[in-house]
Amino acid sequence: MAGSAPKPTRASSWSAARPTEYAGALYDSRAEARRAETLDLLMRAGKISSWWRAPRFDFRVGKIDVGWYTPDFIVEQLDGTLEAIEVKGRASRDLALRLNLFRALYPEIRLSVLDGQGNPWKPARRKRGQIPAALMRRVRRSR
Repeated sequence: MAGSAPKPTRASSWSAARPTEYAGALYDSRAEARRAETLDLLMRAGKISSWWRAPRFDFRVGKIDVGWYTPDFIVEQLDGTLEAIEVKGRASRDLALRLNLFRALYPEIRLSVLDGQGNPWKPARRKRGQIPAALMRRVRRSR
C-alpha cells in the first residue's frame, strides 16, 4: 500500500515546512502530503501502477561512499518504469549536487523535482555577484 511507514521529520531552522499527516503517515511538509494524496488519486484512477516513500539511494564511486540522496517518492508508471519525485519549496545548498549525482548513478530512474503545486520546480536564482536587498540594507545601516 502506498505511503506505508511514517518518515521521521527533520527539524530545521531554515525551512518553513510544517510536518503534515496524511493517511496515517507523517510527511515533512504540507506540499509532500498533498503530493501523496495526488499519487493516491492517480493510482485509483489507473494512471500509475503504484507509489511508495522513497528509500535512501547511496552514492558510491568505486569503493568510496560519497553521499546519499532520499527523494520523497518513487512512482511505478504503467509501463513499469520508475520515477523519483522530489517536492521542493526551498532548496538546500547541496541539492543540485545530489540531483546530478542521482541522475548520473541511477540513470534508469527518471527524476522529477516539483514545487508545492505539482509544477516543475524552478530554483530562485540571482545573478552572480548580486547582493540580496536585505543584506544591502544591513550593510548600509552598519556604516
